[in-house]
Amino acid sequence: MEDRQFFTGIYNTKIRDDLSIQLTEGFQKKLAEVTEVKYIVGCGFISVCSCELVDEIIESMHEEEKFMDVSVKKGQCVNGKVILSQDLLKEARFTTDMDLYIVGAGDNFEIWECRKWDEEFNELEAEIAGLLDSLGEF
Repeated sequence: MEDRQFFTGIYNTKIRDDLSIQLTEGFQKKLAEVTEVKYIVGCGFISVCSCELVDEIIESMHEEEKFMDVSVKKGQCVNGKVILSQDLLKEARFTTDMDLYIVGAGDNFEIWECRKWDEEFNELEAEIAGLLDSLGEF
């Protein structure tokens, strides 16, 4: 796909009263006014991706042997907002008063519960530090 749009950055957000999440202007520019998407839902996160990329993203999750217990749901982004439902929030274990991060992940973006993201990020940081240490031994 030649003209893929890439989502980058991380920002803090909350779920709005209408069960939507407002995207930043930079993310909005990468989406049409109404965009059909797929939600990959796991405990503490929702990955939002194009319908074409869902299989590729799930395959990479399984290769990493992480987030094996996920489900896929149809969704929409409308006028710069991610449209959610009570069922989706329940499955991701989100509450409407929870602090969330929107994380650009290349050609998709993810919605993370802040505490869960921090745990995952710290784990990744420790893995990288271990790899760097082992490289220093050579």
